Amino acid sequence: MKHAKTPVAFALCLALAASLLIGCNRSDPPTETEAAQETETYDFSVFFGNAEDPVKISELISRYETEKGIVVKPIITEAGDDNERALWRALESSNPPAAYLISANTNEGNIVEGGFMAELSSILPSVSGRSIPGIFRGSGWAADKRLISDLVGEDRAEAFLADMRSADYEDWVGFVDKLNAYILRGTAASFRLNGREYGFPEEKGPYAAQLNGVFAVAGGDADFRVNELLSLALSTSDPTVWAAARRSAAQSAETEAENAGTDADGESTTAGAFDAVRPGLSVYIEGLDLITSHMAGRYAPGVRGEGFIDDALYGKKEVRDIFAKGKAAFAATDSGDLDEIAALNAAMAANLVLLPIKLPYAENGLPGVREGRVVNSSIPVRVTHSFCVNARFAPDVQRKALDFILWLLDATRSLDGSLENSVRAYFDAGDVLPYASEEENLKSYAETLHKEGMDVYLTTNRWDAAHKESLLNFMFTLWYEG
Repeated sequence: MKHAKTPVAFALCLALAASLLIGCNRSDPPTETEAAQETETYDFSVFFGNAEDPVKISELISRYETEKGIVVKPIITEAGDDNERALWRALESSNPPAAYLISANTNEGNIVEGGFMAELSSILPSVSGRSIPGIFRGSGWAADKRLISDLVGEDRAEAFLADMRSADYEDWVGFVDKLNAYILRGTAASFRLNGREYGFPEEKGPYAAQLNGVFAVAGGDADFRVNELLSLALSTSDPTVWAAARRSAAQSAETEAENAGTDADGESTTAGAFDAVRPGLSVYIEGLDLITSHMAGRYAPGVRGEGFIDDALYGKKEVRDIFAKGKAAFAATDSGDLDEIAALNAAMAANLVLLPIKLPYAENGLPGVREGRVVNSSIPVRVTHSFCVNARFAPDVQRKALDFILWLLDATRSLDGSLENSVRAYFDAGDVLPYASEEENLKSYAETLHKEGMDVYLTTNRWDAAHKESLLNFMFTLWYEG
């Protein structure tokens, strides 16, 4: 009998050792999500992390199951979790995702080396690369489509938005002036956009009746008043113009320090740098003048003055509230801030569309790789997250995962009222500009302008040619000496 027990005991020891060895391959025990996955039935899982709205994803996955008969398990993490760490944990788990959403900041090299990122053309020849853009972020003028219907008629709203996107700066200025007159005096004038004529109705609709200005402008917030417009004006045409001019300025300073008595050369270099950057500065100043001359306020039209630079009156939060209450037709908005608008006015947030922030590039002879009309039809866009397929799965599962991703992106495009879809439309058309406001050199310059006296100009009610020339010289001097 003793000999009969020995094999059993030996087997138990082997089982225990095996379990310990298996455990050694994991850094920590299975999570509740992983344990639950082992008992669930699904075709494959997709890692979304905390980058997407879980309610939206759940609804879309339910639609996919109904349409295709394929069950997809979403892997969603808590808000605030480290997405990259959570992704690695999911990929190395016993139930890894067949597809996953990856942040633009993630180190793809490690994932590729680990064999987790498939070449998509090997799955479907019509798709190239290792990832497909999934989540976009863009900025521009946000406008409520319901207000647009009030202004030009519901039957012409979509045509108006398309024409506004393509319109040049001259058309834009004409529209802004006539909209301002309509808001303040009820003047039902006609105007042209992109060669097509539109007109305001004699009787204002409910959304148009709430307006007291064209733009919601955060004069009390240094980020908006300088960064957005300035970076757009200076970087969308040809950033190398500014970079080269700044290098020239630095070299000139070194030369002057080494060779006393070369003032003429120094002056020549300064003039050359000024000529190089003057068009970009002029673009910014003209655009800023138009916008800050047609502002909305909380209770009455806004004007440049001491109140305009007061954070309590025209700070970012206060101006967003002005827009959410329908007092302004347009507000400079980043699509990533949609939740903040939704918290104030959910119905408006569901009906927003982004339009380009137009500036007088061509009118100011701005040199660069793009002509003004093209830039004025585009918005700054960046891809924040992309979809990838796990190369460790069998080919048939990889194809199912890729088919789901493509379906999901098409389904997302069809969602009504999605501000992200507005951004995606620019991306799909190739009408995109760099997110220049995030460049550190421009941020630093913007902060310097704010600290060194920009308020003097923002509190001046009307700008004539002398004011604009003074502002231009002020901005150039700070940039050149900085």
